[in-house]
Amino acid sequence: MEGPRENPEYILQRSEVIAKLERYTQGKDYKIERELFDADGVYTLEVSVPGEKPSEKTEYLYQRKGNFPSKGKYIKNVILQTTISVTFYEDDIPVEGTSLEIYSEETGQWKEEPKRKV
Repeated sequence: MEGPRENPEYILQRSEVIAKLERYTQGKDYKIERELFDADGVYTLEVSVPGEKPSEKTEYLYQRKGNFPSKGKYIKNVILQTTISVTFYEDDIPVEGTSLEIYSEETGQWKEEPKRKV
């Protein structure tokens, strides 16, 4: 679901974020690992899907642009762009990842990212 073009700071509702992430989980059972909210709604939502082997999992992450509370005294939680990314794990160690989509404030649309590892 796309935000209106004249409102570039459109914030997805939780149900819209879930729907975007479910596009990538492709009907597989997933577990919500982390969900963080501020006054505007969800700003981080992370889901995981088990891999083919018991030691594997895939994690999909939605992050909304903004400055958010952090738990550490010296850590700033600043997210520069609204994105959806994926990370692949083996034995709880990240082995590969990439950005999947980025929200364009100019157009109010999501665009797929070129395939690159993060």
